[in-house]
Amino acid sequence: MDIVRLVPGDLRPLEEFLTGAGSSLETFRYFDSRPLGTVSSHIVTLVGILDGKTIAYGHLDPEAGITWLGVCVSERYRGKGLGKAMVKRLLDESVAARISCLRLATDEGNLSARHLYEKVGFKEFLSKDGKVYYEWREK
Repeated sequence: MDIVRLVPGDLRPLEEFLTGAGSSLETFRYFDSRPLGTVSSHIVTLVGILDGKTIAYGHLDPEAGITWLGVCVSERYRGKGLGKAMVKRLLDESVAARISCLRLATDEGNLSARHLYEKVGFKEFLSKDGKVYYEWREK
């Protein structure tokens, strides 16, 4: 998978991803409450391309003094290490942007995502209303 920055103003790869993500969108609900254009305020928005298809998405989103990491891999491509690759790239992007702390939230029952986040250095700091919140700090 090639991980590339979303070209500003070109939402087609994002639209393609959301159309093909399948059940992955049951746990990645970021765009349920935000328009696609919100990516223009991200520090970075990345997409994963495989065989000409957009199959993964990731972002660093500044909100109220906190930088939030979000990542999603299309249902058909989960379990192949692509989420880990996207998260690692986002961590590299955060270091390059001199962001020393990231947060994310995931569903309590999303055990594969929770395992991934813990494996790459995120630490759980809050569990509330069926969600688990994690924080990563640059070492």
